[in-house]
Amino acid sequence: MFALLVGAQLLALVAMVAVSVWGWKHLEPDTRVRMRGDTTTGLDWTMGRKTILLLRPVVGCMVVIGTLGIRDQPSRELVAGLGAATMVIFLAVHRSSVRRAAR
Repeated sequence: MFALLVGAQLLALVAMVAVSVWGWKHLEPDTRVRMRGDTTTGLDWTMGRKTILLLRPVVGCMVVIGTLGIRDQPSRELVAGLGAATMVIFLAVHRSSVRRAAR
């Protein structure tokens, strides 16, 4: 089960990299994307093209490395499952950000 969950994480990471490569080819160099941190405080900021294309795949690499780092622990399946769910959410957010920037 652990190997299957790590495989799901790696698949999501490959998809993130594919979205980033697509975005690198289709976004203008000076593209900025508006982000919203919290609706209650109204925290808004913008991120540049390089940041949105590199940030989430790098975080995804850290999730996979962290999961592989605890492969001998008793709770490895739980952590791998949480990591896979996190990677799917990051993939959806990454795809949405790149699509918004491409508009």
